[in-house]
Amino acid sequence: MTFLSENSTQITIHAASSNSDQACEITADSAVEVSAKALAYIFIFMVSFFGNIFLLVVIYKNKQLRRSINYFVFNMAVSDLFNPLTVMTVKIVEIISGSESWKVDRPWLLGNILCKLAYFLPDVSLLVSIGSLLLISIDRLFAVVSPLKAKLISSKVRLISILITWCVAIVFHAPYFYSFKLILYENKTYCTLNWGPALDHLKTHNGYVTASFITFILIPVIILVIVYGIIAWTIRKKNKKTRTIATALSNVFIVTVLVEGYQVCKSTIECER
Repeated sequence: MTFLSENSTQITIHAASSNSDQACEITADSAVEVSAKALAYIFIFMVSFFGNIFLLVVIYKNKQLRRSINYFVFNMAVSDLFNPLTVMTVKIVEIISGSESWKVDRPWLLGNILCKLAYFLPDVSLLVSIGSLLLISIDRLFAVVSPLKAKLISSKVRLISILITWCVAIVFHAPYFYSFKLILYENKTYCTLNWGPALDHLKTHNGYVTASFITFILIPVIILVIVYGIIAWTIRKKNKKTRTIATALSNVFIVTVLVEGYQVCKSTIECER
């Protein structure tokens, strides 16, 4: 969900056109700063990409890890691979080149497709990750509240639920293939967000962002808090050990940190773009 990317490129273009010389003096980074930023993003890229690859390999090769909850963890790791391959790669290229202009514009069709995918894939990844977190919480709820029923849930059902997370994410972000497009400005190509001319850009964007936040951030967080609250209450009611209760409560904290931390990191990158 591109909460902070509205008109990001257009704003940059406008600022540059109003006083290009002054803008260059203000925004130009030294070679040391550029190198430091590039190395930092490359490090994050390496950790994110190879960390998820390592997790996938471990789950795949270890049969003991092929249990219900790890289906969803595996799904999250797969979806998270899109972020270093899109967001981080584009950001690294921008830092090294010193320009936000789109580097692939020949042929124009290919450049347009890559422009759309650069925003589509990471936002689909975010929704799949949130969906996976919800599935993990529901899976744990069944395991605690009704262990016998939890064992009756087949792998097929879990795989279908995973497929649904991908379908929902893809359908919701399908409009990106219309709204993100390449434009030419002063002999440079930019990947921009524009809902026109078919739709009113500002109204459509605000409505889309509001729907995204409520449906895929606010509601999931509320559900997670409620579900893990029920889990903690059920464990306490059954007089389980305090350690088990602490573990359940720590899961709430971990899930919250994952959702909020991911969103903060992604928003920071989008804001810079």
